[in-house]
Amino acid sequence: MEQIAKKLAAKASAALSKKQQKVARTSTESAGFVQFMPYQDNGLGGFPYYYSNPSTLLFNDKTYQWICSSCSFNGTSIELHAPFTNIFIEALSSISFQLSAADQSLFAQYNADISTKQMNLISCWRQTYPSQNNIQIDAIIETIANSWAQPSTTLHQMLTAQDLHSLLNQTPASGQAILLPLSAYLSAINRSVSLKNASPMHNGYLAKALAGVQTPTFDNGGMQTTSTFRPKFAVATALSDILTSLNSPNAGSFSINVTLECLANNQCKAVIDGELSEQTNLVNVLDITLDGEACFSQLLDVNDTINATMAFTGVSIVEFSPQAFDKSEGKYWYWNVAIAQAIANKNKDVTGFQFSPMPNIDFSANGKYGFLTSVAISKHPGVRLQITSSKALQIKKAFEQAQKIALTFIGRQMLMSSPADINIIDDKLTISLTQTQTFMPDSVDSTAFVLGVKACFPNAPASPDEI
Repeated sequence: MEQIAKKLAAKASAALSKKQQKVARTSTESAGFVQFMPYQDNGLGGFPYYYSNPSTLLFNDKTYQWICSSCSFNGTSIELHAPFTNIFIEALSSISFQLSAADQSLFAQYNADISTKQMNLISCWRQTYPSQNNIQIDAIIETIANSWAQPSTTLHQMLTAQDLHSLLNQTPASGQAILLPLSAYLSAINRSVSLKNASPMHNGYLAKALAGVQTPTFDNGGMQTTSTFRPKFAVATALSDILTSLNSPNAGSFSINVTLECLANNQCKAVIDGELSEQTNLVNVLDITLDGEACFSQLLDVNDTINATMAFTGVSIVEFSPQAFDKSEGKYWYWNVAIAQAIANKNKDVTGFQFSPMPNIDFSANGKYGFLTSVAISKHPGVRLQITSSKALQIKKAFEQAQKIALTFIGRQMLMSSPADINIIDDKLTISLTQTQTFMPDSVDSTAFVLGVKACFPNAPASPDEI
């Protein structure tokens, strides 16, 4: 139910902003308002905050499944989808670096000029040294590099030398006439170098970034999880900070109250913190299964009411991001610069990254080319239900006999402790439930309740990068 999810995200944002303002008052940092968005998950459940396995120090696979999700924005909330790496591979593998028609023509002219200057140099050499009338360009350059410089030099050093005469400090008197055509030949090569190297260099970068996301290994910066190597995502929030914040009495906290009035056909009218919401199906808001059977809603009659109060404590932020590609080392994978340039170059005859062919990807916030950057989490809430029903005794008995109680709140399931703490006065039943999962700071199976998320849509036109 979007209105409740929106309320949760707003209250989490307010609690976290207040928490940051307290920190700012004791430091030189400024604190703005923290804004999280409601979200719709794809069955991921709670957030596995213990992202490093305490036994092996490997990254938790369950955490990775959460933070690698792609996402889209439906206008009111963030929807989570398959791994972002999948759509990134589709985009990056459709790109190549190409020269424009004008630069290809210029490169051809440069090559023709190199050939002309090369023949001039060979001709001058043969005229100066008639006994070497069959010498070729490679032998000429080798002779100059080894015999005309002390210490010996290389073609690369000659190409980059600011003063060729000083570099070739052992040039014989007979070779002075050769320096002019040599200098012209070197200048012709220099003019073509940037265009000659552009495509191989940038396509080489593309290949390395693609390898980092398609076949991650230790050598190319892959992240070793408890099952395999995966494209690396970096978690910016220290695990110790997460554990401290979740269990701190000074961490942010809030509660939310939802009153449900049962209508016909399993419909209900919801009031959220005193604000009337739209009519919806009861199980979309609150569903309880007892020993695996969805009998709770069947026990309710028209006009029965449920007042649910949920208390959230330990409100915290966990921040993470895909690991940016490192061109200097050829490691990691997230190189959106190439994709952004290919989008900008669409249908343009310019030198740079181009799609070939154009992938069927919607790069707007409505599409799935987006990824999460942080989550607002808390301990799983304590739940207090006040049920007014003519079947209060029957409901009480069903809860008392249940060995397993599972509560689903706006689609997010929580396994609750059993037996429940139950009180009844006339037809008013009060049921207090707590999460069976206690705070286990050393368990990779520990999860936190997700209150809201932030997402980045790096190529979305005319919209902010982060929502």
